[in-house]
Amino acid sequence: MLKREEVELLDTLKKYRIKIDKIMEGLLQGLHRSPFHGFSVDFKEYRPYEKGDDPRWIDWKLYARSDRFFVKKFEEETNVRIFISQDISNSMEFKGKHEIAGKLVALLTYIAYFA
Repeated sequence: MLKREEVELLDTLKKYRIKIDKIMEGLLQGLHRSPFHGFSVDFKEYRPYEKGDDPRWIDWKLYARSDRFFVKKFEEETNVRIFISQDISNSMEFKGKHEIAGKLVALLTYIAYFA
């Protein structure tokens, strides 16, 4: 059973999300920005058309304004894996450090899960 202050803290935490702004590469879990470019809903930029590009991604309105072909680039979202660990050494037995650390791990896990 959660204490009243723990319930209030969880309600406060619902306002926060973990946002990973750093571009990461690899086979990770959890949403983050990726160096890989795909065709998703998140438009990133235009780049000049190159031979072999799919003509479906040409921005025809931009072509009408500039008389040059540009292809839309999108930023692909991939996943990030988060590891949270807790120190369980004897030094953590001083003045309830284990309990505080356990609550912190639980809160970080909660934030990461709902990010």
